[in-house]
Amino acid sequence: MPFLKRYQFRDEKEFRIIYEDKEKKMKTKEFDVELRSISKIIVNPWMPKSVFTTVKELIRDIDGCANLNVTRTTLVNNKEWKRLGKSKA
Repeated sequence: MPFLKRYQFRDEKEFRIIYEDKEKKMKTKEFDVELRSISKIIVNPWMPKSVFTTVKELIRDIDGCANLNVTRTTLVNNKEWKRLGKSKA
């Protein structure tokens, strides 16, 4: 039920970037992104709350990011679909 196409799964106009280099193995790749192109940051739902709190503070400490919307996704902890799932059982 939580993975049916509905409002929560609409197009969020997001971009994901995958970078590959055939000669150099990398875990990360840095590149510049204009801050005005970021409207919010949504992090993994399995990130421990204490780690999320620290990450959120670190992001908001970056110049120009004090008011940036930083949240954890509720995909796996959505009260509405959990309630619906329990009522069907």
